[in-house]
Amino acid sequence: MKLLGISRSSWHYRRYGDKRHVAHPVSQAHRHQPAQLSTQEVDQIQDLLTQGWKEGKSTRAICLAATDQGHHLASARSFARIAAKMRQKAKLPAVPRSKPKITPPVVIAQGPDQAWSWDITDLPGQYMGTCFKAYVITDVYSRKIIAFSVEQREDKDKVEQLFVRAFAQAVPQLIHADNGAVMRAKNVERLFASHHIIESHSRPRVSNDNPFIESVFATMKTSNTYPGVFTDLDHARGWCQAWVEAYNTTHLHSGIGFYPPQEVYDGTWRQRKDQRQQALDNHYTQHPQRYRKPPIAPEPPTTVAINIHHATEDQLNRLTKG
Repeated sequence: MKLLGISRSSWHYRRYGDKRHVAHPVSQAHRHQPAQLSTQEVDQIQDLLTQGWKEGKSTRAICLAATDQGHHLASARSFARIAAKMRQKAKLPAVPRSKPKITPPVVIAQGPDQAWSWDITDLPGQYMGTCFKAYVITDVYSRKIIAFSVEQREDKDKVEQLFVRAFAQAVPQLIHADNGAVMRAKNVERLFASHHIIESHSRPRVSNDNPFIESVFATMKTSNTYPGVFTDLDHARGWCQAWVEAYNTTHLHSGIGFYPPQEVYDGTWRQRKDQRQQALDNHYTQHPQRYRKPPIAPEPPTTVAINIHHATEDQLNRLTKG
């Protein structure tokens, strides 16, 4: 047959095949199949598949579950064939995934030391892969850096020491942080509990749940004096000490009416505000045509918050009463 160039089936048909011509031949796909599933059975299998997929079951598991219940409708291969046709016609229903609902953290401050925020950022060393860790605690309302330290690595004991030093100045009502290991360390939690401090944590993989400390780090690393690379730990500590002092006392922060954080923290911003207002009034008196209305010196916001749009009715009521 190889020499003749024909297949075995062609040779068999030519020799033994039925040569009678049919006026209107029926294709194999449309011929009656005695073993074929009825339309009702196919509908039942499709219903089982749809329901099973919603429950996260596989096609074979759905078939076996029907058999276990005493309703064997077809073989696993028939279930798979019907499932394939269903996939072609429409997308599979989404399999529900049980994800725990995490409530967004809500932090509200209407004055200093009501809420603190803290985090750790990397300060690059001079060798590839090396860095120093800057621990920074800020007051949410005033943006003042309450305390900081620079260490070789993240360490829960260093965190505890930093907060002990910070609590010597003041104790906040709430402390907000990310979900790092040192942020949730047991010794840190015990320290906060001993001072009756409420703990608040960002949601996993939600970067804007801790915006104020991230703003501090951005301001730090875009400073004109930021070296970019630190030669050693003493260099990093010395630079941070000088920068924090300048930030707290001279940086005109846009989020608090362009006052230094230290002045908003201790209330002395009002003196600067009066000076600004006096200068504005003088200029308005000299050039009233340049203004639509008398200028007013800005003030710090009365309320600073994280995720206030997720605040509960009770939280908003307390805020209104305050």
